[in-house]
Amino acid sequence: MKPTFLLVALLLCFTASGQTGLILEYDLFENEVKYFKNGKEITTPRIESGQNLKVVLKEFNPYISRANIQVQNINYSQGTTAMGSVSMDGGSSGFLGGISGLLGGFGAGGEMGSIFSGIPGSRGVSEKKVRTIKSNYKSLTQELAQVEERLNKSYEKIKLFKQAEESKKVALRDVQTLTNNTMIKPSRIKAMLLTEIRHAFAKREDEDIEIEDLVDKSKAVNELKSNIESYQSATADYVKLSGEFNNMNLELSSITADDDDQLEFIQNSTQDLLGTMEQNIDSFEKMQFDVSEEDVITLTNVDDMTYLRQVYEELLNGKFEYSFAPIQAEGDEIVLEVDVQQRDETGTFVPFRFFKQTVPVTSGWKISGSLGLCFGKFKEEQFRYYINEETLVADKKDEFIPLVASFVHFTRRTHLNYSVGASFGIGLPMVGGDNIQSASFFAGPTLVLGRNQKFMLTTGLMGAKAERLSGGLEVGDMYTNEGGFIPTSQNYELGYFLGISFSIVQ
Repeated sequence: MKPTFLLVALLLCFTASGQTGLILEYDLFENEVKYFKNGKEITTPRIESGQNLKVVLKEFNPYISRANIQVQNINYSQGTTAMGSVSMDGGSSGFLGGISGLLGGFGAGGEMGSIFSGIPGSRGVSEKKVRTIKSNYKSLTQELAQVEERLNKSYEKIKLFKQAEESKKVALRDVQTLTNNTMIKPSRIKAMLLTEIRHAFAKREDEDIEIEDLVDKSKAVNELKSNIESYQSATADYVKLSGEFNNMNLELSSITADDDDQLEFIQNSTQDLLGTMEQNIDSFEKMQFDVSEEDVITLTNVDDMTYLRQVYEELLNGKFEYSFAPIQAEGDEIVLEVDVQQRDETGTFVPFRFFKQTVPVTSGWKISGSLGLCFGKFKEEQFRYYINEETLVADKKDEFIPLVASFVHFTRRTHLNYSVGASFGIGLPMVGGDNIQSASFFAGPTLVLGRNQKFMLTTGLMGAKAERLSGGLEVGDMYTNEGGFIPTSQNYELGYFLGISFSIVQ
Protein backbone atom coordinates (compact mmCIF):
# COMPACT_ATOMS: atom_id res chain seq x y z
CA MET A 1 0.00 0.00 0.00
CA LYS A 2 2.81 2.42 0.89
CA PRO A 3 4.74 1.95 -2.40
CA THR A 4 1.54 2.62 -4.34
CA PHE A 5 0.91 5.79 -2.36
CA LEU A 6 4.47 7.01 -2.98
CA LEU A 7 4.14 6.29 -6.71
CA VAL A 8 0.91 8.29 -6.93
CA ALA A 9 2.50 11.15 -4.99
CA LEU A 10 5.48 11.22 -7.35
CA LEU A 11 3.22 11.21 -10.40
CA LEU A 12 1.24 14.10 -8.96
CA CYS A 13 4.45 16.04 -8.35
CA PHE A 14 5.65 15.52 -11.90
CA THR A 15 2.23 16.44 -13.27
CA ALA A 16 2.04 19.58 -11.15
CA SER A 17 5.47 20.69 -12.32
CA GLY A 18 4.20 20.84 -15.91
CA GLN A 19 1.04 22.78 -15.17
CA THR A 20 0.54 26.28 -16.47
CA GLY A 21 1.47 28.76 -13.80
CA LEU A 22 0.25 31.90 -15.59
CA ILE A 23 -2.09 32.51 -18.52
CA LEU A 24 -1.79 35.77 -20.40
CA GLU A 25 -4.86 36.51 -22.55
CA TYR A 26 -4.52 39.26 -25.14
CA ASP A 27 -7.86 40.36 -26.67
CA LEU A 28 -6.89 41.62 -30.12
CA PHE A 29 -10.26 43.21 -30.82
CA GLU A 30 -10.46 45.17 -27.55
CA ASN A 31 -6.66 45.58 -27.38
CA GLU A 32 -6.53 44.64 -23.71
CA VAL A 33 -4.61 42.07 -21.68
CA LYS A 34 -5.78 39.95 -18.77
CA TYR A 35 -3.79 37.66 -16.49
CA PHE A 36 -5.03 34.45 -14.89
CA LYS A 37 -3.40 32.33 -12.18
CA ASN A 38 -5.03 29.19 -10.77
CA GLY A 39 -8.23 30.07 -12.63
CA LYS A 40 -8.51 33.55 -11.08
CA GLU A 41 -7.84 36.88 -12.71
CA ILE A 42 -4.95 38.85 -11.22
CA THR A 43 -3.79 42.41 -11.80
CA THR A 44 0.00 41.95 -11.61
CA PRO A 45 1.52 39.10 -13.63
CA ARG A 46 4.20 36.94 -12.06
CA ILE A 47 5.19 33.31 -12.30
CA GLU A 48 7.16 30.84 -10.22
CA SER A 49 10.40 29.42 -11.51
CA GLY A 50 9.90 26.19 -13.46
CA GLN A 51 6.21 26.79 -14.15
CA ASN A 52 4.76 27.34 -17.61
CA LEU A 53 3.59 30.64 -19.06
CA LYS A 54 0.84 30.37 -21.66
CA VAL A 55 0.13 33.25 -24.05
CA VAL A 56 -3.33 33.17 -25.70
CA LEU A 57 -4.48 35.55 -28.41
CA LYS A 58 -8.25 36.02 -28.13
CA GLU A 59 -10.40 37.22 -31.05
CA PHE A 60 -7.72 36.02 -33.46
CA ASN A 61 -8.99 35.79 -37.04
CA PRO A 62 -6.97 32.94 -38.60
CA TYR A 63 -8.13 33.80 -42.12
CA ILE A 64 -6.33 37.14 -42.25
CA SER A 65 -3.95 37.15 -39.26
CA ARG A 66 -0.59 35.78 -38.29
CA ALA A 67 1.33 36.23 -35.05
CA ASN A 68 4.86 35.96 -33.77
CA ILE A 69 6.24 35.90 -30.25
CA GLN A 70 9.76 36.74 -29.09
CA VAL A 71 10.92 35.57 -25.66
CA GLN A 72 14.04 37.06 -24.18
CA ASN A 73 16.35 35.02 -21.95
CA ILE A 74 14.82 31.76 -23.20
CA ASN A 75 15.56 32.45 -26.87
CA TYR A 76 12.26 30.91 -27.83
CA SER A 77 10.29 32.11 -30.88
CA GLN A 78 7.60 30.83 -33.13
CA GLY A 79 5.23 32.11 -35.74
CA THR A 80 1.74 31.32 -36.96
CA THR A 81 0.16 31.29 -40.39
CA ALA A 82 -3.39 31.78 -41.56
CA MET A 83 -5.60 28.84 -40.63
CA GLY A 84 -7.99 28.95 -43.54
CA SER A 85 -8.03 29.71 -47.22
CA VAL A 86 -11.36 31.55 -47.30
CA SER A 87 -12.12 35.14 -46.33
CA MET A 88 -15.15 37.34 -46.08
CA ASP A 89 -16.40 40.88 -45.37
CA GLY A 90 -19.35 41.98 -43.45
CA GLY A 91 -22.79 40.69 -44.53
CA SER A 92 -26.19 40.82 -43.09
CA SER A 93 -28.31 37.90 -42.10
CA GLY A 94 -32.05 37.79 -41.84
CA PHE A 95 -32.50 34.71 -39.73
CA LEU A 96 -35.92 33.22 -39.15
CA GLY A 97 -37.62 33.22 -35.80
CA GLY A 98 -39.84 30.37 -34.69
CA ILE A 99 -43.46 30.08 -35.63
CA SER A 100 -44.32 31.66 -32.31
CA GLY A 101 -42.82 34.90 -33.62
CA LEU A 102 -44.95 34.65 -36.75
CA LEU A 103 -48.27 33.83 -35.14
CA GLY A 104 -47.71 35.66 -31.89
CA GLY A 105 -49.84 33.32 -29.78
CA PHE A 106 -47.99 30.02 -29.63
CA GLY A 107 -46.58 29.14 -26.25
CA ALA A 108 -49.78 30.07 -24.41
CA GLY A 109 -50.49 26.50 -23.41
CA GLY A 110 -47.14 26.02 -21.71
CA GLU A 111 -47.47 29.34 -19.89
CA MET A 112 -50.96 28.55 -18.62
CA GLY A 113 -49.79 25.20 -17.34
CA SER A 114 -47.09 26.80 -15.21
CA ILE A 115 -49.39 29.55 -13.95
CA PHE A 116 -51.99 27.00 -12.90
CA SER A 117 -49.70 25.62 -10.20
CA GLY A 118 -50.34 28.80 -8.20
CA ILE A 119 -54.17 28.79 -8.25
CA PRO A 120 -55.58 29.63 -4.80
CA GLY A 121 -57.81 27.30 -2.78
CA SER A 122 -61.48 26.70 -3.74
CA ARG A 123 -64.50 28.07 -1.94
CA GLY A 124 -68.19 27.46 -2.75
CA VAL A 125 -68.12 24.67 -5.36
CA SER A 126 -67.85 21.01 -4.40
CA GLU A 127 -64.34 19.66 -4.13
CA LYS A 128 -65.03 16.83 -6.58
CA LYS A 129 -66.25 19.23 -9.24
CA VAL A 130 -63.23 21.50 -8.76
CA ARG A 131 -60.81 18.58 -8.93
CA THR A 132 -62.39 17.35 -12.17
CA ILE A 133 -62.20 20.80 -13.79
CA LYS A 134 -58.65 21.29 -12.55
CA SER A 135 -57.54 17.88 -13.87
CA ASN A 136 -59.13 18.50 -17.28
CA TYR A 137 -57.63 21.98 -17.52
CA LYS A 138 -54.12 20.79 -16.64
CA SER A 139 -54.38 17.87 -19.07
CA LEU A 140 -55.52 20.12 -21.92
CA THR A 141 -52.83 22.76 -21.32
CA GLN A 142 -50.10 20.13 -21.19
CA GLU A 143 -51.35 18.59 -24.42
CA LEU A 144 -51.53 22.06 -25.97
CA ALA A 145 -47.90 22.74 -25.06
CA GLN A 146 -46.83 19.49 -26.78
CA VAL A 147 -48.83 20.32 -29.92
CA GLU A 148 -47.33 23.80 -30.03
CA GLU A 149 -43.82 22.35 -29.83
CA ARG A 150 -44.58 20.10 -32.82
CA LEU A 151 -46.02 23.05 -34.71
CA ASN A 152 -43.04 25.29 -34.00
CA LYS A 153 -40.41 22.73 -34.95
CA SER A 154 -42.10 21.50 -38.12
CA TYR A 155 -43.01 25.02 -39.27
CA GLU A 156 -39.48 26.30 -38.64
CA LYS A 157 -38.05 23.36 -40.60
CA ILE A 158 -40.42 23.94 -43.53
CA LYS A 159 -39.58 27.61 -43.52
CA LEU A 160 -35.85 26.79 -43.58
CA PHE A 161 -36.35 24.52 -46.59
CA LYS A 162 -38.40 27.21 -48.30
CA GLN A 163 -35.61 29.76 -47.87
CA ALA A 164 -32.64 27.39 -48.13
CA GLU A 165 -31.70 28.48 -51.65
CA GLU A 166 -31.52 32.14 -50.63
CA SER A 167 -29.73 31.20 -47.41
CA LYS A 168 -27.14 29.33 -49.48
CA LYS A 169 -26.46 32.45 -51.54
CA VAL A 170 -26.12 34.55 -48.39
CA ALA A 171 -23.73 32.03 -46.82
CA LEU A 172 -21.55 31.78 -49.92
CA ARG A 173 -21.33 35.55 -50.19
CA ASP A 174 -20.57 36.06 -46.49
CA VAL A 175 -17.93 33.33 -46.38
CA GLN A 176 -16.10 35.38 -49.01
CA THR A 177 -16.51 38.68 -47.17
CA LEU A 178 -17.07 38.31 -43.43
CA THR A 179 -13.73 36.70 -42.61
CA ASN A 180 -11.95 39.77 -43.98
CA ASN A 181 -14.02 42.17 -41.91
CA THR A 182 -11.94 43.78 -39.18
CA MET A 183 -14.84 45.74 -37.70
CA ILE A 184 -16.64 42.65 -36.37
CA LYS A 185 -15.37 40.49 -33.54
CA PRO A 186 -13.94 37.22 -34.92
CA SER A 187 -16.01 35.21 -32.43
CA ARG A 188 -19.12 37.01 -33.70
CA ILE A 189 -18.11 36.25 -37.29
CA LYS A 190 -17.91 32.57 -36.34
CA ALA A 191 -21.40 32.58 -34.80
CA MET A 192 -22.90 34.38 -37.81
CA LEU A 193 -21.37 32.05 -40.37
CA LEU A 194 -22.31 28.90 -38.48
CA THR A 195 -25.93 30.02 -38.38
CA GLU A 196 -25.98 31.04 -42.05
CA ILE A 197 -24.47 27.73 -43.19
CA ARG A 198 -26.94 25.77 -41.05
CA HIS A 199 -29.79 27.65 -42.71
CA ALA A 200 -28.29 26.89 -46.13
CA PHE A 201 -28.67 23.21 -45.22
CA ALA A 202 -32.14 23.87 -43.71
CA LYS A 203 -30.85 22.97 -40.25
CA ARG A 204 -32.16 24.34 -36.96
CA GLU A 205 -29.74 25.50 -34.26
CA ASP A 206 -30.04 22.14 -32.47
CA GLU A 207 -29.21 20.15 -35.63
CA ASP A 208 -25.80 19.40 -37.09
CA ILE A 209 -24.68 18.99 -40.70
CA GLU A 210 -23.79 15.40 -41.55
CA ILE A 211 -22.14 13.77 -44.54
CA GLU A 212 -25.49 12.21 -45.48
CA ASP A 213 -26.78 15.70 -46.18
CA LEU A 214 -24.42 15.76 -49.18
CA VAL A 215 -24.48 12.20 -50.50
CA ASP A 216 -28.05 11.09 -49.76
CA LYS A 217 -30.33 13.08 -52.07
CA SER A 218 -33.46 11.46 -50.73
CA LYS A 219 -32.78 12.46 -47.13
CA ALA A 220 -33.74 16.11 -47.58
CA VAL A 221 -36.82 15.21 -49.62
CA ASN A 222 -38.02 12.75 -46.99
CA GLU A 223 -37.22 15.22 -44.23
CA LEU A 224 -39.31 17.91 -45.92
CA LYS A 225 -42.23 15.55 -46.48
CA SER A 226 -42.06 14.38 -42.86
CA ASN A 227 -42.17 17.94 -41.50
CA ILE A 228 -45.06 18.90 -43.75
CA GLU A 229 -46.99 15.87 -42.52
CA SER A 230 -46.05 16.69 -38.90
CA TYR A 231 -47.21 20.26 -39.36
CA GLN A 232 -50.53 19.18 -40.87
CA SER A 233 -51.05 16.64 -38.10
CA ALA A 234 -50.23 19.23 -35.43
CA THR A 235 -52.62 21.79 -36.91
CA ALA A 236 -55.42 19.19 -36.88
CA ASP A 237 -54.65 18.39 -33.23
CA TYR A 238 -54.57 22.10 -32.48
CA VAL A 239 -58.06 22.59 -33.98
CA LYS A 240 -59.29 19.60 -31.99
CA LEU A 241 -57.90 21.04 -28.76
CA SER A 242 -59.58 24.34 -29.53
CA GLY A 243 -62.92 22.52 -29.59
CA GLU A 244 -62.20 20.83 -26.26
CA PHE A 245 -61.28 24.15 -24.66
CA ASN A 246 -64.51 25.59 -26.06
CA ASN A 247 -66.52 22.78 -24.44
CA MET A 248 -64.79 23.46 -21.14
CA ASN A 249 -65.63 27.11 -21.47
CA LEU A 250 -69.31 26.26 -22.01
CA GLU A 251 -69.27 24.06 -18.95
CA LEU A 252 -67.66 26.77 -16.86
CA SER A 253 -70.12 29.38 -18.05
CA SER A 254 -72.96 27.40 -16.46
CA ILE A 255 -71.27 27.59 -13.07
CA THR A 256 -71.37 30.69 -10.88
CA ALA A 257 -67.90 31.41 -9.58
CA ASP A 258 -68.37 34.78 -7.92
CA ASP A 259 -66.86 33.64 -4.63
CA ASP A 260 -64.55 30.92 -5.97
CA ASP A 261 -61.02 32.03 -6.90
CA GLN A 262 -60.12 28.79 -8.69
CA LEU A 263 -63.09 28.70 -11.02
CA GLU A 264 -62.84 32.41 -11.71
CA PHE A 265 -59.18 31.98 -12.66
CA ILE A 266 -59.90 28.99 -14.95
CA GLN A 267 -62.83 30.80 -16.62
CA ASN A 268 -60.75 33.90 -17.42
CA SER A 269 -57.76 31.89 -18.60
CA THR A 270 -59.83 29.63 -20.84
CA GLN A 271 -61.55 32.58 -22.51
CA ASP A 272 -58.24 34.34 -23.17
CA LEU A 273 -56.72 31.13 -24.48
CA LEU A 274 -59.63 30.51 -26.86
CA GLY A 275 -59.22 33.97 -28.37
CA THR A 276 -55.55 33.32 -29.10
CA MET A 277 -56.22 29.86 -30.53
CA GLU A 278 -58.88 31.20 -32.89
CA GLN A 279 -56.40 33.74 -34.27
CA ASN A 280 -53.79 31.02 -34.78
CA ILE A 281 -56.24 28.75 -36.57
CA ASP A 282 -57.08 31.58 -38.98
CA SER A 283 -53.33 31.95 -39.66
CA PHE A 284 -52.98 28.22 -40.39
CA GLU A 285 -55.47 28.45 -43.23
CA LYS A 286 -53.52 31.29 -44.90
CA MET A 287 -50.15 29.49 -44.85
CA GLN A 288 -49.07 27.89 -48.11
CA PHE A 289 -45.96 25.78 -48.60
CA ASP A 290 -44.65 25.79 -52.14
CA VAL A 291 -41.31 24.05 -51.57
CA SER A 292 -40.87 21.42 -54.27
CA GLU A 293 -38.81 18.27 -54.22
CA GLU A 294 -36.80 19.61 -57.16
CA ASP A 295 -35.66 22.56 -55.05
CA VAL A 296 -34.46 20.24 -52.31
CA ILE A 297 -32.60 17.98 -54.74
CA THR A 298 -30.87 21.04 -56.26
CA LEU A 299 -29.70 22.13 -52.83
CA THR A 300 -28.11 18.81 -52.03
CA ASN A 301 -26.56 18.31 -55.45
CA VAL A 302 -24.31 21.37 -55.93
CA ASP A 303 -20.59 21.61 -55.27
CA ASP A 304 -21.16 24.76 -53.23
CA MET A 305 -22.78 22.70 -50.47
CA THR A 306 -19.63 20.61 -50.11
CA TYR A 307 -17.57 23.77 -49.83
CA LEU A 308 -19.94 25.21 -47.21
CA ARG A 309 -19.77 22.06 -45.15
CA GLN A 310 -15.97 22.20 -45.15
CA VAL A 311 -16.08 25.79 -43.94
CA TYR A 312 -18.67 24.77 -41.34
CA GLU A 313 -16.43 22.05 -39.90
CA GLU A 314 -13.45 24.41 -39.88
CA LEU A 315 -15.42 27.04 -38.00
CA LEU A 316 -16.95 24.52 -35.64
CA ASN A 317 -13.56 23.24 -34.51
CA GLY A 318 -11.86 26.64 -34.42
CA LYS A 319 -12.08 28.97 -31.41
CA PHE A 320 -10.87 32.07 -33.22
CA GLU A 321 -7.98 32.26 -30.81
CA TYR A 322 -4.37 31.20 -30.96
CA SER A 323 -2.21 29.74 -28.21
CA PHE A 324 1.57 29.81 -28.37
CA ALA A 325 3.52 26.84 -27.04
CA PRO A 326 3.99 27.06 -23.24
CA ILE A 327 7.09 28.94 -22.06
CA GLN A 328 8.94 27.61 -19.04
CA ALA A 329 9.84 30.28 -16.52
CA GLU A 330 13.58 30.71 -16.08
CA GLY A 331 15.90 33.44 -14.90
CA ASP A 332 14.75 36.59 -13.20
CA GLU A 333 12.01 37.58 -15.62
CA ILE A 334 10.50 36.79 -18.98
CA VAL A 335 10.22 39.56 -21.55
CA LEU A 336 7.54 38.86 -24.15
CA GLU A 337 7.00 40.68 -27.43
CA VAL A 338 3.87 39.68 -29.35
CA ASP A 339 3.52 40.98 -32.90
CA VAL A 340 0.26 40.44 -34.82
CA GLN A 341 -0.20 41.25 -38.48
CA GLN A 342 -3.31 41.31 -40.65
CA ARG A 343 -3.72 41.06 -44.40
CA ASP A 344 -4.92 44.25 -46.11
CA GLU A 345 -6.95 44.68 -49.32
CA THR A 346 -3.90 43.91 -51.47
CA GLY A 347 -3.15 40.67 -49.63
CA THR A 348 -0.10 42.13 -47.88
CA PHE A 349 0.40 41.53 -44.18
CA VAL A 350 0.65 44.83 -42.30
CA PRO A 351 1.17 45.55 -38.56
CA PHE A 352 -2.01 45.25 -36.51
CA ARG A 353 -1.17 44.81 -32.81
CA PHE A 354 2.05 44.88 -30.80
CA PHE A 355 2.34 43.98 -27.16
CA LYS A 356 5.31 43.86 -24.81
CA GLN A 357 5.13 42.40 -21.32
CA THR A 358 7.69 41.74 -18.61
CA VAL A 359 6.77 38.90 -16.26
CA PRO A 360 8.80 38.59 -13.04
CA VAL A 361 9.93 35.08 -12.13
CA THR A 362 9.56 34.29 -8.43
CA SER A 363 10.68 31.49 -6.08
CA GLY A 364 13.77 29.38 -6.51
CA TRP A 365 17.30 30.30 -5.51
CA LYS A 366 19.63 32.43 -7.57
CA ILE A 367 23.42 32.83 -7.39
CA SER A 368 24.86 36.20 -8.36
CA GLY A 369 28.11 38.08 -7.95
CA SER A 370 28.97 41.63 -7.04
CA LEU A 371 31.94 43.92 -6.53
CA GLY A 372 32.14 46.75 -4.02
CA LEU A 373 33.65 48.36 -0.98
CA CYS A 374 33.61 47.13 2.63
CA PHE A 375 34.41 48.73 5.97
CA GLY A 376 35.57 46.26 8.59
CA LYS A 377 36.24 46.46 12.31
CA PHE A 378 37.88 43.98 14.67
CA LYS A 379 36.38 43.13 18.02
CA GLU A 380 39.64 44.21 19.69
CA GLU A 381 41.39 47.43 18.73
CA GLN A 382 44.52 47.38 16.54
CA PHE A 383 47.73 49.25 17.32
CA ARG A 384 50.89 50.43 15.59
CA TYR A 385 53.98 49.54 17.73
CA TYR A 386 57.31 51.40 18.09
CA ILE A 387 60.11 52.03 20.65
CA ASN A 388 60.39 55.32 22.49
CA GLU A 389 63.37 55.73 24.89
CA GLU A 390 63.76 51.97 25.23
CA THR A 391 60.08 51.59 26.09
CA LEU A 392 57.56 49.67 23.93
CA VAL A 393 54.67 52.00 23.07
CA ALA A 394 51.66 51.83 20.69
CA ASP A 395 49.33 54.15 18.76
CA LYS A 396 45.78 53.17 17.94
CA LYS A 397 45.11 52.46 14.26
CA ASP A 398 41.99 53.62 12.37
CA GLU A 399 38.93 51.95 13.79
CA PHE A 400 37.37 51.12 10.39
CA ILE A 401 39.33 49.29 7.72
CA PRO A 402 38.49 49.94 4.01
CA LEU A 403 38.66 46.94 1.70
CA VAL A 404 37.80 46.15 -1.89
CA ALA A 405 35.60 43.05 -1.87
CA SER A 406 33.83 40.68 -4.19
CA PHE A 407 30.75 38.68 -3.11
CA VAL A 408 28.75 35.64 -4.09
CA HIS A 409 25.08 36.08 -3.14
CA PHE A 410 22.39 33.43 -2.67
CA THR A 411 18.90 34.95 -2.91
CA ARG A 412 15.37 33.76 -3.55
CA ARG A 413 13.63 35.20 -6.59
CA THR A 414 10.71 37.50 -5.90
CA HIS A 415 8.37 39.72 -7.91
CA LEU A 416 9.30 42.64 -5.65
CA ASN A 417 12.13 45.07 -6.31
CA TYR A 418 14.06 43.74 -3.34
CA SER A 419 15.04 40.42 -1.83
CA VAL A 420 16.97 39.05 1.12
CA GLY A 421 19.67 36.40 0.95
CA ALA A 422 23.03 35.22 2.21
CA SER A 423 26.48 36.25 1.00
CA PHE A 424 30.06 35.09 1.11
CA GLY A 425 32.94 37.31 0.03
CA ILE A 426 36.64 37.96 -0.06
CA GLY A 427 38.37 41.31 0.34
CA LEU A 428 41.77 42.85 -0.21
CA PRO A 429 43.16 45.92 1.52
CA MET A 430 43.09 49.19 -0.40
CA VAL A 431 46.40 50.52 -1.73
CA GLY A 432 48.29 52.41 0.97
CA GLY A 433 46.44 50.85 3.88
CA ASP A 434 48.48 49.38 6.72
CA ASN A 435 45.70 47.81 8.75
CA ILE A 436 45.51 44.49 6.91
CA GLN A 437 48.16 43.07 4.59
CA SER A 438 46.35 39.88 3.47
CA ALA A 439 42.97 38.65 2.23
CA SER A 440 39.88 38.99 4.41
CA PHE A 441 36.73 36.87 4.33
CA PHE A 442 33.10 37.88 4.84
CA ALA A 443 29.84 36.09 5.56
CA GLY A 444 26.40 37.44 6.40
CA PRO A 445 22.92 38.42 5.21
CA THR A 446 22.37 40.67 2.18
CA LEU A 447 19.60 43.04 1.16
CA VAL A 448 19.36 43.14 -2.66
CA LEU A 449 17.68 46.21 -4.16
CA GLY A 450 16.54 46.33 -7.79
CA ARG A 451 15.84 43.67 -10.42
CA ASN A 452 18.11 44.43 -13.36
CA GLN A 453 20.98 46.56 -12.04
CA LYS A 454 21.18 45.33 -8.47
CA PHE A 455 22.58 47.15 -5.46
CA MET A 456 23.62 44.98 -2.50
CA LEU A 457 23.87 46.01 1.14
CA THR A 458 25.72 43.30 3.09
CA THR A 459 26.74 42.98 6.73
CA GLY A 460 27.96 40.22 9.03
CA LEU A 461 31.17 38.64 10.31
CA MET A 462 34.62 39.36 8.97
CA GLY A 463 37.65 37.12 9.27
CA ALA A 464 40.99 38.91 8.78
CA LYS A 465 44.57 38.82 10.03
CA ALA A 466 45.29 41.22 12.89
CA GLU A 467 48.80 42.29 13.96
CA ARG A 468 49.55 41.61 17.66
CA LEU A 469 52.67 41.69 19.89
CA SER A 470 54.40 38.33 20.32
CA GLY A 471 57.16 36.90 22.45
CA GLY A 472 55.33 37.74 25.67
CA LEU A 473 55.81 41.47 25.17
CA GLU A 474 53.24 44.04 26.22
CA VAL A 475 52.94 47.76 25.71
CA GLY A 476 55.01 49.62 28.37
CA ASP A 477 57.70 46.91 28.63
CA MET A 478 61.35 47.96 28.47
CA TYR A 479 62.64 46.82 25.11
CA THR A 480 65.91 47.51 23.33
CA ASN A 481 66.86 46.32 19.89
CA GLU A 482 69.61 47.80 17.78
CA GLY A 483 67.71 47.20 14.53
CA GLY A 484 64.41 48.52 15.90
CA PHE A 485 62.71 45.19 15.18
CA ILE A 486 59.57 44.52 17.26
CA PRO A 487 58.33 40.89 17.32
CA THR A 488 54.69 40.66 16.18
CA SER A 489 52.41 37.92 14.81
CA GLN A 490 49.44 37.97 12.40
CA ASN A 491 46.54 35.62 13.11
CA TYR A 492 42.98 35.58 11.81
CA GLU A 493 40.48 37.20 14.14
CA LEU A 494 36.76 37.87 13.93
CA GLY A 495 35.28 41.25 13.33
CA TYR A 496 32.30 42.97 11.76
CA PHE A 497 31.83 44.55 8.38
CA LEU A 498 29.41 46.60 6.31
CA GLY A 499 29.63 46.27 2.54
CA ILE A 500 28.16 48.07 -0.47
CA SER A 501 28.40 46.36 -3.85
CA PHE A 502 26.91 46.24 -7.34
CA SER A 503 26.01 43.16 -9.35
CA ILE A 504 28.44 42.02 -11.98
CA VAL A 505 27.12 38.47 -12.61
CA GLN A 506 23.37 37.94 -13.14
